[in-house]
This record gives sequence, C-alpha cells and structure tokens, in this order.
Amino acid sequence: MPFSIYLINNEDKFLLFIDASYKKNITLNLKLSKFAFMKYIFTTLFAYVNMAVFSQSTFRPSVAYNEHFCSEPEIVVYSTFINKFTSSKLRFIRISNVLTSTWTSAYCDCELCRSVTTDTADFIIPVGDSCTTSAHFYPANKKGLGSVQIKIFDTANASKFVIGEYRATCWGLSSSFLENDKIKVYPNPSNSMLNISFGSIEPYIINIITADGKLLMRKKVEGLNHSVDISAFDSGLYSVKIEKGSKILFSRFIKN
Repeated sequence: MPFSIYLINNEDKFLLFIDASYKKNITLNLKLSKFAFMKYIFTTLFAYVNMAVFSQSTFRPSVAYNEHFCSEPEIVVYSTFINKFTSSKLRFIRISNVLTSTWTSAYCDCELCRSVTTDTADFIIPVGDSCTTSAHFYPANKKGLGSVQIKIFDTANASKFVIGEYRATCWGLSSSFLENDKIKVYPNPSNSMLNISFGSIEPYIINIITADGKLLMRKKVEGLNHSVDISAFDSGLYSVKIEKGSKILFSRFIKN
C-alpha cells in the first residue's frame, strides 16, 4: 500500500501525518512529545533490524545435492548453516523425509550426528557463527533417490525459521575399488563396529584419536578394508588418522 510520511515541528510538538491510499484516502494525525516520538522511532527501527537479522539465517546452499554409487554405504550431502537468530539455542525438525524404499537417512546438526529415527533435537550454536550440517543417506545398494528437508528455529520463537533441503541419488553401477589415498569410515555415526577403508597397495598405519588428542589405537595394516570394535569407546567425536609413508590423512566419526 503506497503511503507518504510528513513530520512537522509545531510548538515543541511533533505532528506525524501518514497519508495512505488504498481504495480510499486515510489520514492519521498523531501528536507526540519529543520523548515519545523518539521512543516510537527507535522501537520501529529496532523491529526492522530484528526482521533483517531473522531473514539472514540461512543454509548455503539452500538446496544441497550429491550422488554416488549405490554400493556405497552412505551418501553424504553437506550444507552450511549460518545462525543469525537472536538466540544460540536452536531446534531442528526433519519436516520431510522422502526416500526410495529400503533407503534410510540421518541428520547431523551443528553438534551431533543423530540416528535415523531422530526427527527433532535441540542444539547450540553462537549467534553469528556458522557450522557444517549434513544429511546422510543409506541406499542399501538400491538405485534410487532421497530428499530431506530440515527446519531450524529459535526454541523461544518458533515463528521465525529457515528451511534447508538435502538431495541424494545413486547410480545402479557399483564400485569395486577405492581411489588411491581415499578414506571411507562407516557407518557414521556408529556404536559398535567401525569400518575403515583406505585405498593403498602399500602398508599403512591406522590411528584412532579422541577429540582432545588422546591416542586410543595404533595399528599397522595392509589391504583395503578393516573393522574396529569401538563399543567400549565413550560417546563423542573421534578422528581416524592414516599414516602412509610421508602422507597423513584424517577422517572423523561419531560414537553414539
């Protein structure tokens, strides 16, 4: 609705005229003291700033996509979430989970990777910070596709929210080899057996390290695939460190 605002100083009073045109002309006269007028202006500006802050919370990209072989244990799709809400205490809800039959999916927020049955959880990220989020699709060796939509909002104000979408597809062909010097760690998250695959024809060393740098396992191995029992590990984030000659490579996993 188009409108015009006029401000006139009349005997230490501010006269605010708002002329609007919408089917008929409307004129509103407000007589305000200087203090009341300034309070009104600052309140209005604060409201507009808040609206701008909320609108900046976003996923980048808003629709993320990845594809892989159907024989892969999981297809991971990443998106960066930027928190421009006014609170660090947020909640996500998986509002859509459209999958080919036998496929499953799980979501990793800014703090934890959740189970395939978790559709909502709270997490914390400081205002203004960003984090890498991800949707994990498990195709179970079946050609198909999946789409997950995640809604994030301030737990104190659910009316302000942002939605991100993660899409995945897999090819019917299979992969019987692993690229040189590429690490695969799966399932992720895991609570019992962790599979570690590393593409190398030479012997290499597998290290498992806690988030605070404590070495839990160090083993020299050969071949493509290896399994590690992590059932006795505490829940949390861990790193897999691969040493191959002068090369050092890392991957991470979550112990539920």
